[in-house]
Amino acid sequence: MSFIRKIHFAIGFLISAILADLVQPGQYDYGFNVDLRLRKREGPTQSHIVTGAPPVHGTAQVRPDIRDLQKDNDKWNLYILALSWMQFTDQESPFSWYQITDRQDRFQEAAATFRMPYWDWAAVPPDGDSVLPLSVGSSPNINVSGPNGVQTISNPLFSYVFRPFNGSTFPDFPPAKYNTWRETKRAPRPVNSPNATSNNSFVAHSLDTHLPSFQQRLYNLFSNYPNYTTFSNEAWIPTDDSYNDTYDSIESLHDSIHTVGGGVYGHLAIIAYSGFDPLFWLHHTNVDRIFTMWQLLYNDTYVVPTPAIYSSHTTSPGEIEDSKTALTPFFYNETHFWTPEMARDHQVFGYTYAEVANKSRAEIVTSINNLYGTFSPVSMFMRLDGNQRHSSRQGGHSSQREPRRAKGLSWNIQTSTHPPMSAVFSGDKYREWVANIRVNKHAMGGTFSIHLFLGEVPSDPLSWPVASSLVGTLGIFSHKGKHDKAFDRKVGGTIPMTSALMYMVTAGKVLSLHAEDIEPFLKSNLELRVSLVDGTAVDAYEVGGLHVSVASSMVRAPKSEDMLSEWGKVESHFDLFA
Repeated sequence: MSFIRKIHFAIGFLISAILADLVQPGQYDYGFNVDLRLRKREGPTQSHIVTGAPPVHGTAQVRPDIRDLQKDNDKWNLYILALSWMQFTDQESPFSWYQITDRQDRFQEAAATFRMPYWDWAAVPPDGDSVLPLSVGSSPNINVSGPNGVQTISNPLFSYVFRPFNGSTFPDFPPAKYNTWRETKRAPRPVNSPNATSNNSFVAHSLDTHLPSFQQRLYNLFSNYPNYTTFSNEAWIPTDDSYNDTYDSIESLHDSIHTVGGGVYGHLAIIAYSGFDPLFWLHHTNVDRIFTMWQLLYNDTYVVPTPAIYSSHTTSPGEIEDSKTALTPFFYNETHFWTPEMARDHQVFGYTYAEVANKSRAEIVTSINNLYGTFSPVSMFMRLDGNQRHSSRQGGHSSQREPRRAKGLSWNIQTSTHPPMSAVFSGDKYREWVANIRVNKHAMGGTFSIHLFLGEVPSDPLSWPVASSLVGTLGIFSHKGKHDKAFDRKVGGTIPMTSALMYMVTAGKVLSLHAEDIEPFLKSNLELRVSLVDGTAVDAYEVGGLHVSVASSMVRAPKSEDMLSEWGKVESHFDLFA
């Protein structure tokens, strides 16, 4: 069943009715036995029916960006206390972080309008901040205000501590020491030590380096993927066309956030363990938000009957799934499960998002352009008046505000130097460059990453995610288990190259964005590398089904913020690896 629709349910369960153990070090001290008090309020049994949070005065409440939530002291404290409470609950309890996928708690006042926040990993963060929010990665401790005053407690967004820890539940995955790590890690160092610590600074640097690529992918999905099946699903299915122009998907982009956000051997990068990292829920809420925005742009396309690829507890490979297929194990009532059709409108779960709440299509498009057009020539075109658009001498523009320069190889609208219009545009069109990639999902028996560089590639693969020559990374989020190398399911994804090439134009490395200049430049300078989840490099020829091709499209730039780009036919230039 649809990857996107199941996210609707998984993220709806996190903030829940919570039972807690006695106060332990690192947990908030309420001054009374919260365990006994809450047990009196709960019945002997708990329903697994999914209802969502109730609307307030008939209105679905907004899920905020995590940085915006932090500005609301009452809701932020409520959120941190709730997460902390779950983390300090014995994981044998159905209300613990370990087992949580169920039920909304009822608080008062702030809780009535509180909705789970999201982490927007594709938007340019505030000045001085990283794509990885400081509240998530800066400190293992956090100050929180509760009914017993302000206290310093363990930061529930920094990691999850297993209670009790049972190393036997974690399969051997050398050199990582999952069976000795009592809490979740991000980019653990040293990876072969039971005392490894998270390197959140490296993860933050890596996410900042990948921001241009992630944002370009998302903008391209909004503007060029109007079909639900191709937008939602990473499966690569050959068509009758001579060239398949729908390589990317929100699922594939989602996978890359897992691999980059987890770092080498981080829990978020391992399918079996990823849900324990607190980033998991913030990430998936954002995927739900993105789908909601996309859905309101293209509301005439949805789930179509499709054979299942994998088996589950209730379906077999080849079984036809459609909009009426049960979304097990999520109950609608005592006897029936939710279906995609029933969950089509996100507001049935009592939440919405600021970008779509009571917004027209034009207003949603404006938000997309403002949030996700920073690294695209589109932003350059929209900021010019009619005379400037047709001037072949326009260039050398200086921004009046302090520019925020993204790490990595990229150009953005806030940098001080803009290339001449004639080097980028032909009339109102420019050429969008992408690397289209397809590969066997289980080619390497687990998660792996495909990287593209322009210029020198660092000798140490561990430094690839933060290399100054990195164009982008396609993360293949694969299970080490029953779907092994023998399973030849192909998936697709893209690495956008336009922003990196715009940087090369402004730096004088190549004359223009036009095909006659870019194609020979890429043939001479584009480098491919592959690494495993442990950070080691592998020969691309060892990766089953790997195919990387360079393609482009002439794209008509929007003249105003309430319009999206219009893509022309995809043109194939050459195979980088086949």
